[in-house]
Amino acid sequence: MRDAACVLLSQDTNRAVVRTSWLWKQVREQRDKVPWHRLIWFSSHTPKHSIITWMALLDRLPTKSRLMRMGIIHEDICLFCEAHESREHLFFDCGFSMTIWKCVLGKCCVQRDVLHWNEEVQWTICCLKGKSLIVLILKIAWSCFIYLIWEERNARQFRSHARSVEDIVEDIRFVVSVKLQSKCIDRADPVNAHLCNTWGIL
Repeated sequence: MRDAACVLLSQDTNRAVVRTSWLWKQVREQRDKVPWHRLIWFSSHTPKHSIITWMALLDRLPTKSRLMRMGIIHEDICLFCEAHESREHLFFDCGFSMTIWKCVLGKCCVQRDVLHWNEEVQWTICCLKGKSLIVLILKIAWSCFIYLIWEERNARQFRSHARSVEDIVEDIRFVVSVKLQSKCIDRADPVNAHLCNTWGIL
């Protein structure tokens, strides 16, 4: 890195163009955007939710199956249902998380079965586009859901503290309502009015 910096800041460099943004563009590795970037990095996102969701999408969360593959632990039992804890299981295959996500979809009047991890990610990429209220609610709720499932898993693992499905669904509802409290919403639209009422958006 030092050699790269020396080249960039050599005497031949035009000092007028040297800005932090210019340096960042010079040293970072350029790659194509991933198809899910707008699911986690958007104007109403919560940074800590986005970071955990980003790690989940990259399969970098230290789930028990990953820790077991690394030889750190010797059993990978899910704390919610006693199946094997992997990313795929933890977020949508487990009955606990599946019930929570089904409740979230129901609050948005989305009637469909909860899918497996890859299919749910594809569904969010394909369907959560645009700036409608329902899209914004589902994007906030999706990253909040991922974060709260991971938080609940850790609370049970390290603090022996468990919450119910209803508690977590209420936490998601509360986060959505707070995030969208000051948002300019067309409440004359009956769909928007129903969503505001269901999610407690004032």
